Amino acid sequence: MVKVSRQRSAEIRIEILDAAAAELLRVGYDAMALTSIAQTCGFATSAIYNRFPTKETLIEALIVERIEPELGAQSDAEAIAFWSGSTDPPKLNIDQLGVLAELLLAARHTPSLHESVYGFLRRRADIALVERNKAATRGELRDNQDPLIQVLMRASSWIGAYVFGLVSEPPKRYMKPINELMRLAMTNVAPSTPLPAERPNK
Repeated sequence: MVKVSRQRSAEIRIEILDAAAAELLRVGYDAMALTSIAQTCGFATSAIYNRFPTKETLIEALIVERIEPELGAQSDAEAIAFWSGSTDPPKLNIDQLGVLAELLLAARHTPSLHESVYGFLRRRADIALVERNKAATRGELRDNQDPLIQVLMRASSWIGAYVFGLVSEPPKRYMKPINELMRLAMTNVAPSTPLPAERPNK
C-alpha cells in the first residue's frame, strides 16, 4: 500500500466529493456508483472504499463537508436577511441545490439517508423559524399564518429557481419581484405596494 501525504489525502477527498456531487446531478442517487466516481477521478476503486465504505457514508461526508458549509451557510444568511426586511434576492449555489434536490428524492425511499438529508433541512428550518419569530415579535408578520408554512413557502422560491434552471439558464431576472411577492404574502407590508420592475428577457 502506497502512503500519501496528509495534504494529498485531503485533496483526494475533495476530488471524490466533487465527483460525487457531479455524479448525483448526472444520474441521481440510485444510479450513482462508487466505481464510476473512482473512474471519473482516475483512482483505484480502493481509494474510494477505503474512505467511504458505502454510498451513505459518502453522502453524509458530502453534506457535512461541502453542502453544509456553503449552501447551508448561504441559506441561513438568506433567512436572516429576508426576515430582517432585506429586499435582495437570494444568492444560493444552484449546483448544490440540485444535489440537495436529488438527495431529497432519494431519501423518500432510502431510510439510511434520512438522518443526514433531513437533518440538513431541519437545521435550516430551525434557523429560519428563529428569524421568522423575531419578525413576529416586532409585529411585522401576518398573524393568521402557520410559522412553519411561512418558512417552507419562503424556501419554495429558491427551490423554484433551481427547477427553472433545469430547463434553461438559471433565472437572472425576476427573482427580486418574486422575493418581494413572498414578502407581501407573509408580512404586514401593504398589498398595494408595487413590485420592483425588471425588464423582460428571453
